[in-house]
Amino acid sequence: MSKRQAVEQLIDGAICAHEAQQHAVAITLAGAAEDAMPDVDQKYMFAITRDVFTGHADPGCEPKSEKQVVRILNAERDWLKHNNSQQPSEMELGGSIIWIFRAISKFQAVYGRDAETATMQEFFAPARAFDLHNG
Repeated sequence: MSKRQAVEQLIDGAICAHEAQQHAVAITLAGAAEDAMPDVDQKYMFAITRDVFTGHADPGCEPKSEKQVVRILNAERDWLKHNNSQQPSEMELGGSIIWIFRAISKFQAVYGRDAETATMQEFFAPARAFDLHNG
């Protein structure tokens, strides 16, 4: 099995878990898929979001550093992945769709849009209007 095939299985599994309302599983699989892919120069959802919010300040607050932004963006995955006393005892995990979009967006940047599985294509179809890699 190639790394790409493994990533495809992780993303497809995340989609199936999301559709079954198993958000913890979906977030974990999508996060693993995102981390398993190589870094790329082409922008994808996580990198764009990180870059937009780095330096942003809410009214009356200090601007957020890149490290703070990454911690916010990865909060759900890190809550599932790590156990420490500074984490809340409960967390809303309904945002698994965002994690799947992040993974598919990076998949497109790494392997190309034509490489998507049928499951990814069907799931991502409503977001095509916002696809940054569309020609």
